[in-house]
Amino acid sequence: MPLVSVLMSVYNQAEFIEQSINSILGQTFQNFELIIIDDYSVDNSLNIIKSYKDNRIKVIHNTKNIGLTQSLNKGLKQCSGEFIARLDADDMMTPDRLEKQLFFLQNNPNIDVVGTQLVLINQEGDVIKKMNHWPIGLEQNIFFVIISDNPVAHPSVLIRKKLMNTLNGYSPNYSSSQDVDLWYRGYLSGYLTDNLTFFSTYYRQHDKQISNLQYREQIKNHKVAFNFFCMQLLDNEIKSNLIDEYFNII
Repeated sequence: MPLVSVLMSVYNQAEFIEQSINSILGQTFQNFELIIIDDYSVDNSLNIIKSYKDNRIKVIHNTKNIGLTQSLNKGLKQCSGEFIARLDADDMMTPDRLEKQLFFLQNNPNIDVVGTQLVLINQEGDVIKKMNHWPIGLEQNIFFVIISDNPVAHPSVLIRKKLMNTLNGYSPNYSSSQDVDLWYRGYLSGYLTDNLTFFSTYYRQHDKQISNLQYREQIKNHKVAFNFFCMQLLDNEIKSNLIDEYFNII
């Protein structure tokens, strides 16, 4: 039975971290390790994490805040599994998520990353709406990448570790949108993504999440990653003003 490494970075998520960890420990697939990087939280996050007495949980405590990208790369070095699952510290999995994703990748050796559909929830855990990331299929990978859409939701993915090894993890050039850059580089290296039709990840929206606090930076980094991808794919840099116009359209 393959080992799955669940990778999570935590920074000041005391309000949600217990729900997130419990959703992982409650998986129907139990052969996993949980790698948690506490990025120098100043709230009660680390104490909550340390309260769990489960030898599958490995905790790395940063002695200073280094950000999500560096924390994830630090955690990747500790992952022993053949597959790596991502979950953010304020999100949750349904109990069957890992089982379904692992079954899919084992039966589809040509796919390297599989995501799930998202259920958007608010700070209190109430459902806001469902968010679709459609099954892609081999012939449509290029379409999703070229239109600069995110083909899979980062907090929902199960990834073959060989992909992360080949790409040397997340690029340190991106403090945000590191997932977009990863999918672009993955496509250029011949790796393929797809999505399950199941709603297996609860994605929490609240004022303190990174996507809200770093929205402008995320857009900027997304543009940089898209420009790099186009240069590699088309061997021709797109002028920055055209990229701006493109993002205004989408």
